[in-house]
Amino acid sequence: MSVRAHFAQALAARAAGQPEAVRRLLEAKLANMTPGEPALPVPTPRKKPAPACTPLAQLNDYFRQARAAAAEPLLPGEVEDEHELASVRRFRRTWNGRLALQQLDQATARQPANAGPLNSHMLVLRSLDLMRELSPDYLRRFLVQLEALQWLKRAEQKAPREAGKAAATATPAKRGRRKG
Repeated sequence: MSVRAHFAQALAARAAGQPEAVRRLLEAKLANMTPGEPALPVPTPRKKPAPACTPLAQLNDYFRQARAAAAEPLLPGEVEDEHELASVRRFRRTWNGRLALQQLDQATARQPANAGPLNSHMLVLRSLDLMRELSPDYLRRFLVQLEALQWLKRAEQKAPREAGKAAATATPAKRGRRKG
């Protein structure tokens, strides 16, 4: 068997496992290689038998299942980042939780001394304390939403003032030439 025939046979065998578009290109190349000879039959692709489950494959499956079972669900407002480490996500949650508790402690320290039972400030502080006891995660999310609302309110109050300053500092337009 010549080298050319051996190459053509290897190319025909290789074409069998390729996608349709690649297989057509390889068949065209085979037809150009052997113009005088009959075209070699291109074998039809066969399904590869499923590999036996090796101990390494079993171990990898076990790790995938354990990782999926240990994955912490995302909290509302969190964004899935596939490149973020789970330890970083846990640290951020812990940090945000401690920050929320610290803010609550600061608010409690500023409570009015002689407030009555229906004082709105005291009622809010009591409800926040109850939230802390019942669900610290809910308290954290609630405080994040309150901070966002406060930021929006400050931005809204700041916008008219800045618009007024811009109007006051704008140079008056020149109105034609003075006569006389």
